[in-house]
Amino acid sequence: MKENGYLLMKKRHSDEFNNFPCFFAFNDKQFNEGMVKIGLDPKDSKMVYKNSTGMIYRKTESKNLKNLFERHEKEMGCAIKKDKTGHDFIFDMFSYELSNHEYCITCDESDTLDALGLSYCDILASDALINGLKLAKVEAMQDF
Repeated sequence: MKENGYLLMKKRHSDEFNNFPCFFAFNDKQFNEGMVKIGLDPKDSKMVYKNSTGMIYRKTESKNLKNLFERHEKEMGCAIKKDKTGHDFIFDMFSYELSNHEYCITCDESDTLDALGLSYCDILASDALINGLKLAKVEAMQDF
């Protein structure tokens, strides 16, 4: 059985993000512990950014975080473009996300598309995406 290329990429991206110097805090205790974790005194709150997800990171790491996300997005886009038929990376991508979002129960691929940052227009603009999604949907229903 071949390895799922999308899952390998997703894991690598997750590992890279998990190694990024940041933390998530939803109360004072988590904030204080996280500040120490990234080498700051909890009183140095002006030296960090907090986003809407509760993620906190040093202001000096902003460019590195942006670069990380841009690199991940570019790598994903390149892998999708490289799969000209939809049988390889694209199929792996849709297969994993359809399963992850319980397509076999809901028969609704919208959560999958949301998770991938794709719209129906994106799908319809690419024969490879159309084909990969179709194949993955068939597989999802066979496994059920």
